[in-house]
Amino acid sequence: MATLLESLRRSHPQELASLDSLTQQVKGIGEYAPGWPDSVSETHAGKIIGYGMTPLAGQIHPALLVEIDLNEVRVKLPGVNVTDQSDEVMRDLAAVQAELPGDVAIIGLPRPEEQALIGDAMHCGAGLATCGAPVVTKEGVGFITAGHAAPFVGAAAFDVGANLIGYVSFTNSCRSVNPWEATADVAVVEFENDDYRQQYAASDVALGTATETDVVTAEGAITRGMSSHLLTVGAKILGPSEAGGNWDEAMITIRDISAKGDSGAAVFNQRQELIGHIVGGRRGAYSVAQDITYQLSFCGLSVD
Repeated sequence: MATLLESLRRSHPQELASLDSLTQQVKGIGEYAPGWPDSVSETHAGKIIGYGMTPLAGQIHPALLVEIDLNEVRVKLPGVNVTDQSDEVMRDLAAVQAELPGDVAIIGLPRPEEQALIGDAMHCGAGLATCGAPVVTKEGVGFITAGHAAPFVGAAAFDVGANLIGYVSFTNSCRSVNPWEATADVAVVEFENDDYRQQYAASDVALGTATETDVVTAEGAITRGMSSHLLTVGAKILGPSEAGGNWDEAMITIRDISAKGDSGAAVFNQRQELIGHIVGGRRGAYSVAQDITYQLSFCGLSVD
């Protein structure tokens, strides 16, 4: 199956060409966005969080995502004027947009965070996280979770009742690579517990690839069953720390469908197809999921 970005290149070749052109014209992820006015305060001027495709207002646009110090999402679409009554953040986003090609949407949002709770009751090694989709491993059946929730190979994974689930056999996250390098945030836990092994072996999961019009739902340990339209799909998203890498093949929701403790949660579209797993977000603003086909390819595995 094609990854998220590969699928977009087939379905929207012109828009992806515009996105590729955009990424060559602006500074890299983690750098300050071009066009921030000299008068802008440090509160509003932020770094480039990522690039993607956005389906807002019934049309597909290449989008530049920039950091703002507000716990919400602000969107400046091309062709929509900013009035004198608009707030300072919107005027600043318009200033960025003026420096870029005319078909580019500007999306302001707070920097994403990992959503594992360090030191709380554990699901997957480094704190409270969520058991994701079942996968076939060399040893039988296991499951996917977020790599940042599983700190090292061999780490024990427990449920909230302190029952051993299994052991981490593979892990990779933004912490595993050089700063700004795009990567997968994924881990695999192989079952030691027969009850969990049998439960997961009976799971029936169909794979899908996200599209720009999807409504997606996360099955997290904390906020199970919350849904949202997608805000952007494809490309790279700034990681949670400047000391590490960025999320590759990611998507962002219009509103948050996850909270701390939901990292690793399976994300489904409206057709009940598994399209990815939660890797980050900001409570009260949005969630970040990573494409399932990309994650599986990175691990060399398949869904059970």
